[in-house]
Amino acid sequence: MKIKNNGGGFLKMIKNIFSLMIVFLIGVLMSSMVFAAVSIEEVKINGDIITDSTITPKIILDVERGDELNIKVKITNTVSTTETTTDLDDVQVEVVLRGVDSSTKVDDITDVFDVKPNVTYVKKLTLPLIQKIDQDGYKLRVRVSDRDNPTVEKTYELEVDTKRHDVEIRDVVLSPSTEVKAGRVLLATARLRNRGEKDEDGVKVVVSIPGLGVSAADFIDELEKEGDDDDQATSEEMFLRIPDNAETGEYIVRVEAFFDDMDKRNVKETKIFVLGQDRVAEKPKADERTIITVAADK
Repeated sequence: MKIKNNGGGFLKMIKNIFSLMIVFLIGVLMSSMVFAAVSIEEVKINGDIITDSTITPKIILDVERGDELNIKVKITNTVSTTETTTDLDDVQVEVVLRGVDSSTKVDDITDVFDVKPNVTYVKKLTLPLIQKIDQDGYKLRVRVSDRDNPTVEKTYELEVDTKRHDVEIRDVVLSPSTEVKAGRVLLATARLRNRGEKDEDGVKVVVSIPGLGVSAADFIDELEKEGDDDDQATSEEMFLRIPDNAETGEYIVRVEAFFDDMDKRNVKETKIFVLGQDRVAEKPKADERTIITVAADK
């Protein structure tokens, strides 16, 4: 009796399974490599080219808190072969600054766009360095991503500094807060904070309603530099008399802080609704009734 040797068939089956696994892995790797071929070619901040964190020695860009960074990101899709080209759909570019202790996020992102092979794209983004950001070193993360491919990311070194002289108008309080009648007085106070590196003496606060031609002013003797005990102060109440002939409508209330020997100025605006005399006169009066008393017959 002859016994068949099935070893060759078993080995063939193993080879087939291994071949299928290789094909599958190559497909996965190719799909991930497709998006990896999108490269971040260049990043500019306020017109200056910056180098990424992998470059030695690291080059750190100094920026000032309160400024707005205009960022341009240049990307290229280099995927193409002699047989086919690969378009990438729904791509977005974003810039991110993390580690800021604020509910306001310091980031920006583009709308979705399609990327064609061997075409370079330049995207513009804006990054506001809010006042609450600490003076410290940060990594600016520039990312390119789509729906399901790996994200391409580069990081850039930033040093956030503060200005030598900078007084922030943190808050403006009006009384009444939303509406005032013509001929009445509007009270205003301003809360200031020194965000600069130097003490400020003789800070002038001016509140005005340009549309009505009225204004008032107050002086704050001293604001110590940021971080000191007395780096904040509130102005005295400033009185703005609303003209009798003011028309009904919404008006801008402008608050200005002058500092650094009056060479610098910061502005904050809010609004107030003025109820003119014409509207006051239109308010309905109480019903006028004539009461006639009739004597009863005796």
